[in-house]
Amino acid sequence: FCQRIVQEIKIPKKDRNKYTYRVNFTKSIHIIREFLRKKDGKNPPVEYLIAKEILPIRPNRKYKRHVNPKTVVCFNYRYN
Repeated sequence: FCQRIVQEIKIPKKDRNKYTYRVNFTKSIHIIREFLRKKDGKNPPVEYLIAKEILPIRPNRKYKRHVNPKTVVCFNYRYN
């Protein structure tokens, strides 16, 4: 559902921009969830809010994630 809404958002192209841009999918999901959760009768411009959350597509910027696993801590150490 959210992906279809995000795909329909048009990002205006500007000549002065260095990169091409795409919608920040994580922020757009939060905006849509907040829109669906609120039932106060006010309808914010969801498309406008999502279109403001854009990210540049930078070439050659694919870095591998370095995830450090957390070590296990025994309960005796935690509850002293």
